[in-house]
Amino acid sequence: MFPGDVSREEMQLVREKGFQGLGDERRDSLGLSQDLDRRLMRDLETTLFESHCRMIPKKATAKMASIQRLRDAVMAEQMLARGSRTGAVLIAGAGHTRQDRGVPWYLRQRLPDATIASLTMVEVSESMTDAGDSVPKSSSGKAVADFVWFTARTKREDPCLAFKKKQ
Repeated sequence: MFPGDVSREEMQLVREKGFQGLGDERRDSLGLSQDLDRRLMRDLETTLFESHCRMIPKKATAKMASIQRLRDAVMAEQMLARGSRTGAVLIAGAGHTRQDRGVPWYLRQRLPDATIASLTMVEVSESMTDAGDSVPKSSSGKAVADFVWFTARTKREDPCLAFKKKQ
């Protein structure tokens, strides 16, 4: 088991200077010189805005999206470095495991012929009538994971209330 997240130093460089702050060689090796499709980028920024309960400035989402992309690229790099012969498993949040813009996207940039599968967890609720409706989908309507693991809903405080308390 190995950590896969980005260093604070690289995160700060990207926050301040964008991917250019990493230097050409590092940016290219991570696959960050290739832009995400505009629709995927907008979707990522919207997801970040919504997941922060609409309580962050809209203009902050572009930098947050760059940090998310950096983290995904570094996790892909770690998986390749540690699992190039025997394979690797990533345990991460649903945003990072998305096929369309998460770690699998960066893996495919470097190993287009690799077999890559992703699993996402979805909490079920009593009101859920069609499991297929709760499968996360991209803006084009395609499922973002190969497999879905349905779990019982966990009782917890509304995350937006907790986020608001921190503000």
